[in-house]
Amino acid sequence: MSAKNINNSSLDYHQDTTAELFESWFKNSLLVNIPKNSIIVMDNVTYHSCLLNKVPNATNTKAEIQEYMIANDIYFEYSYKKRAFNIKNEYVCYRMAEEMGHTVLRLPPYYCIFNPIEHLWHQVKSRVRSENISPTLGSTVVDLVKK
Repeated sequence: MSAKNINNSSLDYHQDTTAELFESWFKNSLLVNIPKNSIIVMDNVTYHSCLLNKVPNATNTKAEIQEYMIANDIYFEYSYKKRAFNIKNEYVCYRMAEEMGHTVLRLPPYYCIFNPIEHLWHQVKSRVRSENISPTLGSTVVDLVKK
């Protein structure tokens, strides 16, 4: 997903990834190549979290909330009583996965200990740091990552 030339890419791939790029990969590469009824574990990176239809919250005006409810065919009474609604945000990737028979499990925010890839990256980065003799990001670092 990042730039092919290591010298032109950022140190953090998140800067090179957009929601459109991720959604295209998710739909055309991942979903079509995993077994039926798979569970996909996703973290809270912004490009994993594009909303289909943002649910209003306490910062929205009454008119905005009413407009949302009308647009989504949700019954309400025009009154001054406060009522809590249990409506959850819907995410683009979740809908795509659901349509293909998969389930997305979202990790809680700030709990990277539950994400196995974080443990793997920790090992890779530690090894590269301990063996790297080059002061710049170049072919030496790429070779260490491959090793």
